[in-house]
Amino acid sequence: MTLPEPLETEVLENRKFTKDTFLLKLKLPKPLDFKAGQFIQTITQIKDKKIRRSWSISSSPNTKDYIELLIKSQNENSLISSKLLKIKPKNKVTIQGPFGVFRIITPYKKEIFFIAAGVGVAPLRSMILDLLENKINTNITLIFGFKAEQDYLLKEEWKKLQKKYKNFKFIPVISRPQTQTEIFTGRITNLLPNLLKPSEDKDFYICGPPIMITDTIQILESIGFTKKQIHIERWQ
Repeated sequence: MTLPEPLETEVLENRKFTKDTFLLKLKLPKPLDFKAGQFIQTITQIKDKKIRRSWSISSSPNTKDYIELLIKSQNENSLISSKLLKIKPKNKVTIQGPFGVFRIITPYKKEIFFIAAGVGVAPLRSMILDLLENKINTNITLIFGFKAEQDYLLKEEWKKLQKKYKNFKFIPVISRPQTQTEIFTGRITNLLPNLLKPSEDKDFYICGPPIMITDTIQILESIGFTKKQIHIERWQ
């Protein structure tokens, strides 16, 4: 198998959401042919070593001149993410890809549910944009869990998409609100039993921390959904 060639990209924007979460927009030297849900690797030279890190592509495959990566830097000492957190426009980032088999299964079910926690929403954003832009006739719901108000990533974007596309619904879930709120409070797993009824015409795509994925799968199976209906991207 021939690996994709490395590409030198240029930073167009480094959009900060919180002190450690950011959206990196990279200008491509040529179009990157990828499927929604796939990832790329960044290649960073540190002394005599090339360090690779994998990041899900969060932008639409229909956008050909740039890609976006939604990243959370775990701590200021993290080898690569802390460097990307501080990177400025016009700097260069070498990438390679696409890689991965996490993608939307066809034929599409009547309803597709995307379930994410934190930056796990990255590949799901790409999938949702791809479906909506291609006017796929299926009902799409994003259930997005986050801890506090500042972690409500891409809030205005989700609202605009819901207003623009009648087949898109967005359900935010906050686990540790700091003020009174009208959105669902608790964990995603608390919401699902009251929201879903068993049906063979539903598919689920889940991405986030391993414990969140495990708990969500258990709830979905207890409701009556099968393993074939549940598709996951388990980050380490």
